Amino acid sequence: MYATIKFRTRCLVLLVLFVSMLLMELQQQQTIARFEERNQQLEISLRQQREQFQEVSRLAEDQTRELWAEVERHQLDLVAVGRLLEQSRPLAPRRPLLAARSGRRQHLRQSFVELRRLVDRQQGELGRLSQAAQDLFQRSIPSGSPCAGEMTSGFGCRVHPIYGIGKFHQGCDFTAPYSTKIFATADGVVLRSDWLGGYGQVVELQHPSGLCTLYAHCEQLKVTKGQKVRKGDWIATVGQTGLASGPHCHYEVHRDGKQIDPTPFLAATVRGTASL
Repeated sequence: MYATIKFRTRCLVLLVLFVSMLLMELQQQQTIARFEERNQQLEISLRQQREQFQEVSRLAEDQTRELWAEVERHQLDLVAVGRLLEQSRPLAPRRPLLAARSGRRQHLRQSFVELRRLVDRQQGELGRLSQAAQDLFQRSIPSGSPCAGEMTSGFGCRVHPIYGIGKFHQGCDFTAPYSTKIFATADGVVLRSDWLGGYGQVVELQHPSGLCTLYAHCEQLKVTKGQKVRKGDWIATVGQTGLASGPHCHYEVHRDGKQIDPTPFLAATVRGTASL
């Protein structure tokens, strides 16, 4: 009887181990599928960005060509007037005509100078607009860490610190003392600033780039729903609300409602501050 119970116990342990291995294999396959989907999404995003920059460049080139065509037409008028002046003779009866031509030439020269200034101003304004559009686009993409602290858990499979079983971690954890400031990693609008189940107190931001970021387990929330924030604004403080084993900031990046790996955005630091 004892041997039978012992045999059944071993069989049950082996069955549990086998099921655990199957679950881990399934999670690994899901993780690989998510990575492949994320790579495809990044390729589509990069292709769209290239198309936008190509369109801006094309418009700039078209406007520049039009301006220079206008300049060339004025230059041809100046050349024609110059040739007429060179061919004309300084006879007394033609002095009024020569004076008129000289005035016309002076007027064309002045027009050319003004047109050249206009071209320079248009080129400068186009450069400023292009730089402003590029800066705005960069500020709409999350970059850098949300708070000062060490990243202690990354995106992917891990052993859950509370449940003690293997679970997929859908963000990155930054361990920091209580009340450490949490900053927005990009310009955006506050989608929510309240309690969200096991996440505890959270702030979620919608960014013009189409991405969303989520900051969880916060102690204090410094923003309200619908509020506009800029990159680097103080939005919350580090806490241990919700399902958390210690004070930290759980940080997620979403695309089309799905969590993606925040690591590439953490590496794309734009501002050299302690938080971004």
